[in-house]
Amino acid sequence: MSENEPASAPKELLPELAISSKSDAPVLTIPDDADRSLIEDFIAEAREYLEGAEAALLRLESSPDEGDAINDVFRAFHTIKGTSSFLGLAAIAGFAHHAEDMLDRVRASELAFAGQVPELSFRAVDLLKTLVAAIPAALAGAAPALP
Repeated sequence: MSENEPASAPKELLPELAISSKSDAPVLTIPDDADRSLIEDFIAEAREYLEGAEAALLRLESSPDEGDAINDVFRAFHTIKGTSSFLGLAAIAGFAHHAEDMLDRVRASELAFAGQVPELSFRAVDLLKTLVAAIPAALAGAAPALP
């Protein structure tokens, strides 16, 4: 790797997503028996949690040992994972699970909130925002490609 190439993420921090695929590209799907009103409520709740997680990550940039901020980010990932799993949104649940695991390792002091972890945490929030933003199209019958 040259000094101009970005460092790749450690393999244990990269997710293996549970996804559905109707073509060559993996897509976000909604189960046929999904409760649409619960999914719409989830969209609003997930957006709020992700905004809070992003604010906590910004606090962590200046205070990487702030336990409350780490817990806020962890809680956002944990809640999104659990609710999306309950709703059958496997791609979101799978990715949120890996993001949650990374923050859990930070909480347990197995991994410092330094190096690639802050960048991966911000990227996880951004990806979850993208996935949540794709839900309305999936509800309308489209098959949005996963990022």
